[in-house]
Amino acid sequence: MKSNVLRRYVDILMYALFCFITGSGLLIGYRLAPCSRGGDHGQTLLGMSRHEWGEWHLWAAYAVITLLIVHLILNFKFIINVVVSKNCLLLGIISALGFAIVAWFLFAPLHKAPGGRKCGDGTYPSAEQSACSSACSGCPSTAKGSCPNARQ
Repeated sequence: MKSNVLRRYVDILMYALFCFITGSGLLIGYRLAPCSRGGDHGQTLLGMSRHEWGEWHLWAAYAVITLLIVHLILNFKFIINVVVSKNCLLLGIISALGFAIVAWFLFAPLHKAPGGRKCGDGTYPSAEQSACSSACSGCPSTAKGSCPNARQ
């Protein structure tokens, strides 16, 4: 397969996955309420709960990262030409900024929010706790003291 055709397929697939990640992220964040695993207030879309959509969202992100690496390999000559012909200082600053953003998400210290409580295996900060309580009041699993979002 010619590299131009392969590039085109990689780019189209990356775009489709980017749209899926954006849509599923908005679905998880705004449409499916926290604690939607089941009970009286369980919400699903296409038969999948918030947590199942989160799994698809995660694996789509892994696929985009893989395709991004393939994309960079396929366009390596272009990248080298840009680096050679442009201001290397500016490219270095932009690259360092990108790495710093990713590193911040990986290495920033995590803190337990005041008022957080132990819930199954996980710990919930007060904001998430109140959202969980309001969305799941009356759920059998919440009434027993186990949290629907805890890792099992």
